[in-house]
Amino acid sequence: MTLESLFFTPELHPFHYPIVSAMLNEVWTQTKATPEIMYERVRSGQLFVVGYDNPKQEELKYDRPSLAGHQNKIPVAFLETIDLYTGGNMDCVPKSYAALTNDGHWRMPLKNADTLILVDATVLPTRRGEKGNNEAQELIRAARSMIDAYQLISPFDGYPFIWTYTPDIPGVKRWHEKLGARDSGYKIINARPGFSQPDVNLMDYSPSESEVDEAD
Repeated sequence: MTLESLFFTPELHPFHYPIVSAMLNEVWTQTKATPEIMYERVRSGQLFVVGYDNPKQEELKYDRPSLAGHQNKIPVAFLETIDLYTGGNMDCVPKSYAALTNDGHWRMPLKNADTLILVDATVLPTRRGEKGNNEAQELIRAARSMIDAYQLISPFDGYPFIWTYTPDIPGVKRWHEKLGARDSGYKIINARPGFSQPDVNLMDYSPSESEVDEAD
């Protein structure tokens, strides 16, 4: 079941930087997210996708003053992406989270980017597993729609290559496959040092040739 009250946007209001920082820090250990770092990331111009929803009772501690258009909704899911130029060669993907993300501070988009890396997809602890309502799945679907929309209006060739920076965990890889990703089999050893599974596997969401033909 997916909540009708859930909606997605590429915009994150500064009032919600603390919530998203806490969300990231509960899962990822590569860098320490802070409101100041979130400001840098969001201001970088890279694509971020935020899922907003009405807070559950146990999420009221995260609630912030009402924001226009959000009606007291809070971020419950968050996707971070960053672009690269790879020419379709996975060997060109940086070999560590720090190198990929400018040590967690992100950077401006590249003018010649042809690859989008889905770095981290994160949801509140109260939305994980059986506690959730498919927020994580809907986050990925919303991101793919936003990427498709961007490519329709982009003066460039868009992103023919869309890969993840996924921890090399069988269950996580199967989760991505259910959402349409292909397992590239390309692994980066110790890309996320300090994480429970530091190795990364690039899952491939790149559009197939038939999907590209349909878009044309």
